[in-house]
Amino acid sequence: MLDKTPIKVVSEAKFLGVVFDRTLSYSSHVNYLKTNCLKALDILKVVGHTDWGADQKTLLCLYRALVRSKLDYGCIVYGAASNNILKKLDPIHHQGLRIALGAFRTSPVTSLYAKAQEMSLKNRRKKLSMNYVLKLKTCPDNPAYSCVFEPPNSKLFEKSRLTPPLGLRIPPLFEDSKIDLDVVDDTTVSDTPPWSQSEPQICLSLTKYKKDTTNPEVYKQAFLEITSRHPNYVHIFTDGSKVDEKVAAAAVSSVAPNSPFSCRLRDHCSIYTAELQAILFALKQAYQSQERKVMVFS
Repeated sequence: MLDKTPIKVVSEAKFLGVVFDRTLSYSSHVNYLKTNCLKALDILKVVGHTDWGADQKTLLCLYRALVRSKLDYGCIVYGAASNNILKKLDPIHHQGLRIALGAFRTSPVTSLYAKAQEMSLKNRRKKLSMNYVLKLKTCPDNPAYSCVFEPPNSKLFEKSRLTPPLGLRIPPLFEDSKIDLDVVDDTTVSDTPPWSQSEPQICLSLTKYKKDTTNPEVYKQAFLEITSRHPNYVHIFTDGSKVDEKVAAAAVSSVAPNSPFSCRLRDHCSIYTAELQAILFALKQAYQSQERKVMVFS
């Protein structure tokens, strides 16, 4: 009873779009997912008519939006189902690729993956699970953190035939991929909401010039033209660099050229991370200089 209302006993229940059965086999959810995806494939068949249908690029976009998105949703949860149950979804994936590519029924599955630049559903579930765990690693305050990184009752699954939970399935994947979770930093959120801050002015006029075909003097003239429109501004230049697995970032100000901000980042960081770190250094320099007019060149 809940507030004098009887609670019905059911064999399965849907929560946030995922059907949970009594034994957590996820068989009901896979069947439900298969039915929904088949309806979406009917739309793809109409749009992909051989006489007047869309091209491969458009059909692949539709497949990823209408069908693959359904297969991706909740796969971190229902991925704990047995292989025999999960294999029911593979024909849907293959049929959608055949429709989008206009391939024959006898075409090998591996050729479909190569042509569409797609991976199997099994590998895609692994990839999405790893992405989720990497994101979760940056948020120790997340309620799911302890369940994944400190899974309870882990010894019960050592000799059991049951599919282990995500926290036990994921470590071998990272070991095989040679990804060290210990180097993942925690995410820090500013106490100041972004909508309460003043929006910076961003100039992207230099992006219209291609580096490979533009003379350096043209860049120089365009740069001087920008700076001439903003006199009395302090200039801060940023840069991020990556050589092999080594990554670094730096920022230097025109008012303090002998005191640059620089650091060595963790190995294997992306060049995007390095550029963002350099911009962060520029903002710190601007804050410490107490200058009211600052231009950051990134």
